Amino acid sequence: MSELTDEVRVLDERPRYHLADCSWLAARASLGLPVDEARQLGFTPCAVCRPDAGLAARKRTADRSEPAG
Repeated sequence: MSELTDEVRVLDERPRYHLADCSWLAARASLGLPVDEARQLGFTPCAVCRPDAGLAARKRTADRSEPAG
């Protein structure tokens, strides 16, 4: 799973969290939160941008590009 501190975007009075480039956000004003905080506050992942899958994919890509220790 993604790092729990990766940032997601939320909208006031909307129950979902999003990736910053989510088409559903469009020009709406949003607030950035760490994904773990968004979850603790009761937000769930957007079905459009699928932030959990997107963050996990980014993490896997970053892990592959790091030199072996």
